[in-house]
This record gives sequence, structure tokens and C-alpha cells, in this order.
Amino acid sequence: MISRKDMLLEKAKSRTITQAESDELRGILEQEARNAKAVGDIIGFLLTMGVILFLVALAKELFGE
Repeated sequence: MISRKDMLLEKAKSRTITQAESDELRGILEQEARNAKAVGDIIGFLLTMGVILFLVALAKELFGE
């Protein structure tokens, strides 16, 4: 079964994500980044932050934020 995060990431990749979905995905990713940082998973933290940066850039492109 596909997770909500994976579904939203696919929508982001295909540029069909809505602003509300983008906000939801950013929240999920921010929580994952906090979790990774808390357990000392620097690589996981950096990868998650990279996806967040992609999402922010995409939101600016799609929604003019």
C-alpha cells in the first residue's frame, strides 16, 4: 500500500500537487527531519531537507509563494 507521503511526493514530481497538499507534505517532511535529527541520522536529515527545499521551490513556481 502506498503511503500518503509517497502519494504526495509523486504528485509533486508530476507537478499536479495542490497548495493544501504541498503544505501537508511539507509538514510530513519537517516531522521526518526533526525525527532524523533527534536520533542523529545526519544523512536522513540532509536528504529530507533537500526534498523540503525542492518542495519550496516547486511551490514558488506553481503557486507564486
